[in-house]
Amino acid sequence: MASSFFISKAVNAANSDIVINEIGAYPTSTHEWIEIYNKGNDAVDITGWKFWENATNHGLTATGTNDSIVAPGEYVTIAQNAAVFMTDHPNFPGSIFASSWSTLNEAGEEIGLKDAAGNFIEQFTYLPAPDHSLERKNPHVRDYATTNWQEHVNGNTLGLVNSNFGDPSSPLPSSGITSATPSPAAHNPAGSVNASIWAQIKINEFVADPGNGNEWIELYNPTETTLDLSDGTLCDSRLNSACTIANLSGGLAAKSWVVITLTSDHLNNGGDTVILKNPNGIVVDQVTYGNLLISKVGQALARKVDGMDNNDTGDWAVTTQPTAGSANVIISPPSPPSVSATNRDSSASNHPRHTASQTASSTENITTPNTSDPVKIIWKIMAPKSATPGEVLDFSAAESADPRGGRLNFRWDFGNNEIHTGAETSRIFATSGAYTITLSASSTAGTVGQKKLSLTIAPGLSFDNRGVVLSEVFPNPSGPDTSEFIELYNTASSTADVSGWQLKLKSDKAFTLPDHTTLPPHDTLVFYRLVTHLALDNNGSMVELISAQNATVDMIEYPKSINGQSYTRTEKRWAWTTPSPGHIKTQYIESLEPKILGEHIDAASKIIPSAVHEYVGSTITDIRSLAKGAYVKLTGLVTAIPGTFSKHYFYITDGSSGIQIYAAKKIFPELAIGDQVAIAGTVSNLHGVPRINIKQADTVDILATNGQFAPEPLTLDELDDTNAGGLVVITGEITKLTKNLMYVDDGRGEIPLYFKSGTHIDKQVFSIGDQVKVTGILEHPQSGPQLWPRNQSDIEIISSTTINQAPSSPTTAKTYGFITAGGLALITLAWIIKEAYS
Repeated sequence: MASSFFISKAVNAANSDIVINEIGAYPTSTHEWIEIYNKGNDAVDITGWKFWENATNHGLTATGTNDSIVAPGEYVTIAQNAAVFMTDHPNFPGSIFASSWSTLNEAGEEIGLKDAAGNFIEQFTYLPAPDHSLERKNPHVRDYATTNWQEHVNGNTLGLVNSNFGDPSSPLPSSGITSATPSPAAHNPAGSVNASIWAQIKINEFVADPGNGNEWIELYNPTETTLDLSDGTLCDSRLNSACTIANLSGGLAAKSWVVITLTSDHLNNGGDTVILKNPNGIVVDQVTYGNLLISKVGQALARKVDGMDNNDTGDWAVTTQPTAGSANVIISPPSPPSVSATNRDSSASNHPRHTASQTASSTENITTPNTSDPVKIIWKIMAPKSATPGEVLDFSAAESADPRGGRLNFRWDFGNNEIHTGAETSRIFATSGAYTITLSASSTAGTVGQKKLSLTIAPGLSFDNRGVVLSEVFPNPSGPDTSEFIELYNTASSTADVSGWQLKLKSDKAFTLPDHTTLPPHDTLVFYRLVTHLALDNNGSMVELISAQNATVDMIEYPKSINGQSYTRTEKRWAWTTPSPGHIKTQYIESLEPKILGEHIDAASKIIPSAVHEYVGSTITDIRSLAKGAYVKLTGLVTAIPGTFSKHYFYITDGSSGIQIYAAKKIFPELAIGDQVAIAGTVSNLHGVPRINIKQADTVDILATNGQFAPEPLTLDELDDTNAGGLVVITGEITKLTKNLMYVDDGRGEIPLYFKSGTHIDKQVFSIGDQVKVTGILEHPQSGPQLWPRNQSDIEIISSTTINQAPSSPTTAKTYGFITAGGLALITLAWIIKEAYS
């Protein structure tokens, strides 16, 4: 009866988005740990959750300043002893939850994770891992065998993407095709269908006449979001209830493929239509083939470019090499395909209901290289040649081009069946070693090519070599010109790999440093004209140091030279001194602080610091468009403090646009709305949202407090890059309410309001048709513009379609009735007790 007084609170995300991702059973007792991961798109509150081991519930307690919210994509550790764990792993970037258990069995044992209600979120027996951590290959796969778990080769990947992540050899066991009987509605309850993602799913390849074997259809998800396929259907051209040839289930990961294998013949050899419907029965994609677009036995029909929006026959091709669940290989038949001699009957009686299976992978359309083609792809690749374990490395071939003018598709093969697609990608290497990466490209115009990239991973070989500077330039020797030189110095405490770097003159002449060129800490390298063939201008010029990623690392403009003297970086400035090539100038360089770009030391010279491609004084609009990795300095007023949307970031504005300031370790100074701050960090991007990455709290400098600014009133047709990230005001009518979104139309357009979990906004007070005035951060993720209100007061109801019904409204009446019933029950209990003792 007492439970009558409890009122439940909605959960922000499905608890099942939390998975056990890595298991540290191998350390000695008190040093053990479990890593969990939020694979979903919403934050999850794990207050009251339990780690289950040895048939015992072990409580979880957030440590330090951490709360119980696990953000999307966040790695969290459950530590056997939190203090010991923090000593063992001081750089762990995520939240740490203290727990306690006797010991984890290195030979494997049954463990689980329970939510606050005591329900198992996950329960399984893990595999033996006596020497290193046990890593999960794919967090979206509920497979607990060796196909999806393996022991790390020499350690662990705490707080990082697992070293075996994304291996496509692990099919999702639960991702099968059910019988044609409709799936239970619980998979996609009313209003929960992600229509915007469904609308972008494409039929990508299919085989209508396999000869020996089964017909199959491949779907492709071009978005950045995993989609639940439950209750979606595949149909053929029959316009009746019997058109269903497959009911879908399971998940389709972002930028990935899924193959549906049909166990009965449904697709007519001579022509038909393949139709994809979302759970609401709405057609989201369809492809009609026939006439000239006909495949023969064993051939496939495939999109020339994966996920291409058009379904014109010109965007499809017949290929003699079907590639179910892997890279499409477009190899045209030697002669135009002809209609098969026998067509299958398309009548309903020949389309029995069936079961089928599906497997998933993640690759891209690549045509087999034609070595006889004289036309070659023009490559422009930006990739590191070395790095330390655990660094996030960026790879790009975006500026490569096809001389025939076609669109290029890219495929990055990192080995061990790990395939990435697209012009740009990122990868973390958890272990040391020499790696070969194969980059393949195929053009819609038929041009193909392939490049092999070498990468060395080892401690002390960070790709982020900002410590390397120009330290001495000798343009006017008294002796032969071949004794001219340029010297580099490494101010850092680790070895720098400068292979592929360039020394470049103002005339654009450049020398590329050879492979395997490294610069030890606090040491120098001297490059003479005899080697570089770079003639330094005696009348003054510029020398630029450029990284292998084509980023300017350092630059010096020297004035008219003095015969027999070199231009040397000293403690306070550059100055003419006696040449000293190869001599370590510690007394000069160690205390040299980076100067603001363009600061003048004297009339003849200036210093440009060693920070990578530093941008100072640019507007936030300009900074938002910079490439990842650009080092920036900027100032602005705080518009959203840490914890508003996430504890990992806050927002600033320059009065027009704004940008997110992100720290993986969630370490910020105490900030307030209106604080004027100076920021130094590097540009990055997550799902289309630009942000500045900072590594420590002292890179945020509070210049002033209580700054005043007014949000910018806008109409939705005024949205552009100049106000992206800024604090704006929109006025309009509520047109739609979903779990995390509220749509507002101002008569000139419609925009979704995204309610981040940290804002604690109560959507129950809003109704469709209400006129509202909304203040919020305007962002442009890949899904389109969104407005992010910061709290309840950011949404002002101007007029409401709902008459105030409290306390007689149905909801209120139900609540009061619920509580009253509980009260009456207690009174009744008291009367019974009284009678029993009277």
